[in-house]
Amino acid sequence: MLAGCGARPTEPKSLGYAYTGPASLNLRSDLGLNGATTATVQHGSRLEILEKKRKFVRVRTATGTEGWADSTLLLTQAQMDDLQKLAAHAEAMPSQAVATVFDKLNVHAGPDRTSASFTQVNEGDDIDVLAHRVSTRVVDGETRPLDDWFLIRAEAGSTGWVLSRNLLMKVPDEIVQYASGQYITAYKPLAELRNPATGDSKTVWLWTTSVTSRLPYDFDGFRIFFYNWKRNRWETSYSEHELKGHYPVELVKPDGQTPGFSVVVEASDGSLVKKTYSWNAPLVKLVSKVPTQPQPPIPELGGPSKEKQAPATESWTDRVKTTVSGWFGGGKEKEDTPKRVYKPIARFTFSTVSIAAGVTRSAPLANTPAI
Repeated sequence: MLAGCGARPTEPKSLGYAYTGPASLNLRSDLGLNGATTATVQHGSRLEILEKKRKFVRVRTATGTEGWADSTLLLTQAQMDDLQKLAAHAEAMPSQAVATVFDKLNVHAGPDRTSASFTQVNEGDDIDVLAHRVSTRVVDGETRPLDDWFLIRAEAGSTGWVLSRNLLMKVPDEIVQYASGQYITAYKPLAELRNPATGDSKTVWLWTTSVTSRLPYDFDGFRIFFYNWKRNRWETSYSEHELKGHYPVELVKPDGQTPGFSVVVEASDGSLVKKTYSWNAPLVKLVSKVPTQPQPPIPELGGPSKEKQAPATESWTDRVKTTVSGWFGGGKEKEDTPKRVYKPIARFTFSTVSIAAGVTRSAPLANTPAI
C-alpha cells in the first residue's frame, strides 16, 4: 500500500519538436497572455512539445524551462529548412532597388500577414528589393488581390517578405518628383553624364513604375532620366508604357562598352521576351528582342494549404441558438425568401493627397504599427 508513496511523477511524453518562428517569443506559465513569462526564446530555438490544448502547446527549452506558447507561432523542421533554402536562393538574386524604412519593420517568412515574422529591419537600414508578389484572398468564391509584398535582403544578410507600402525607395529627391504619383518598383544608375564646360557629372537613371498597386506583374512602364546641361533641367530620354513587365531589370553593355539595360515583358501571346537597349546620350536604341524563360521559382514556406482545409461545420452552440430561435418563429430563412442586400454608398481610402471616394493609391496612417 505504501510502496508507491515515494514514486517520482511520470515524465510527460514528448509529442515532437518545433522551432520558434518570431524574432523572440515569450513562454508563459498558463494559456493565453495572462500567464507569467517563464522564458524568452529566440527565432530558430528548438522546443520539445509536451502537451497540446486547443491551439496552445506546452514546450520545454534546451535548458529545461517549460511554458505555454501559441502553436501558430512555431515552425516545423521542414519550414526551417525552407527558410534556409529561401535565404540561399535570395543570396544569388540581383537587387532591383535599394530601399529603406522609417520605423522598425517586421520581416515575414512568406508574402502573407499570417506568416511568421522572424526578424526586423531597423529604422534607417538599407535593404535590397529582390522580388514582388501579391497576396490574395477568396471572397464569395472569387480570388481578389490583397497586398503587395517585396522579397528583401537586409544588411545583416537576413531574407524575407515585407509589405511594400512600408518601404521608401532611395531614389534621389531631385528626380523622385517626376514619378507623378506612380509606384517606383525598380531603379538603377545607368551611366554618368558630364558637363563638358565644368566637368560636373550627374547620374542617368533607369526606373520602372506601376500606375496602380496589386498588379499580377512587376511594372507597367519604364523611363530613362538624364540631366540636360544646356537647359539645366532633368528630362526624359526614353519611356515605354502599358507593359506587363517582370523582374529582373538588369544593366548590360550590349557591345562591351556602351551602357545599356534589359527588361523582361510579356508578348501579346503571354510569352516572355527579353528586350535589350543601349544608351548613347541621349538616345536609346533597341538592340535585341529574344524569347526568354521565367525566373526559377522562389522557395516557399511549406505548411497546410488554406484552400484544402475542410469547411467549418456548425458548432454545438450555433445549433442550440438555431433550435431556440425556431421555438419562437425565428429559424432559418426559407430558400425562396428574398434576402435583403445592403450596398455601400461610397468607398473612402486615405490618399497621400486627399481623402476622396474611389482613391486607389492609399498610404498608411501616421503612427500605424508595422505589420
